[in-house]
Amino acid sequence: MIGVSVADEDDDYIDCVLNTAAKIMKPQVAKDAAKALDEARKKCRLPPRLT
Repeated sequence: MIGVSVADEDDDYIDCVLNTAAKIMKPQVAKDAAKALDEARKKCRLPPRLT
């Protein structure tokens, strides 16, 4: 039997940050991961229990 995993709000937040940062970095000529992550964190909503 295959185990089932369930994502929680923390996982959704991390997924949002990483996917958003990847989209931000894609058109950058000089890739700046730190800047992309900072911008992504501003766009993604923190789960209530992490604020």
